Amino acid sequence: MHDEALELLSAFLDGEVVDSRALAEALSQPGAREALRDWTLLRAELQDGAKPSPAFYARMDVSLVRAAEPWWRRAVPIPWPALAAAGGIVLAMVLFAGRERPEAPPFPTRTFTFEEGVEWHAQS
Repeated sequence: MHDEALELLSAFLDGEVVDSRALAEALSQPGAREALRDWTLLRAELQDGAKPSPAFYARMDVSLVRAAEPWWRRAVPIPWPALAAAGGIVLAMVLFAGRERPEAPPFPTRTFTFEEGVEWHAQS
């Protein structure tokens, strides 16, 4: 059986509008009856009659509406802790960027000298 005939039979089984002459030709090919039987049995096994809940439909409506909106209009959850941390880092960089850094340690203005035996004693 050709792929075109299988596609036509599948479309017919799905309820799509098909050309009646092409359908008659597809049904006359060997293997058409078996393909229809297998697809019908498979459909009966997979279809248990359960429908999605109204909550599912509501979630899908929200998702589909969001997907149809432009990217700049979508409500994206803002990661506030990460945003606050980034703001703190930027603030610290701005505050510390203007400070002058000394090239060498400051020059001492006083010196202290200690004499052994007077101000301190060596321990053995």
